[in-house]
Amino acid sequence: MNFFVRKFYKEMENDPTFRKKILDAKEKYDYLKEPKDKLCTIIEKVILPLSEKKGYNFDIYDLLIFEEESSVSGAQLMEEPMLERVSGGIKGIDAKGIFCASSVLNMSDICKDISTYWYEKKNYI
Repeated sequence: MNFFVRKFYKEMENDPTFRKKILDAKEKYDYLKEPKDKLCTIIEKVILPLSEKKGYNFDIYDLLIFEEESSVSGAQLMEEPMLERVSGGIKGIDAKGIFCASSVLNMSDICKDISTYWYEKKNYI
């Protein structure tokens, strides 16, 4: 997982203003019917500018990959040796405890291949 993205989210984890901005953006972009579009747009328009303002240097794809890896399906795709280093060998890793935009929005179930989805959308539309 991207260290700087994780550090940013850790800093914002207990910030009620940050959560409110994310939830307000969910309402603002409610016209986007595709959940992946909504999540990606919130990350691009709300979270990325805030991270830049706070001095973090990562791009939207770093954020999207973090969201993928933080999802339950992403955690299940990690290789066994990586899991042992990350979790001390605990089986059945659960990524629900990782704070990220998709967790605030209860959308972590849509994060599989979200970075690929957004890349293809931005390059073909």
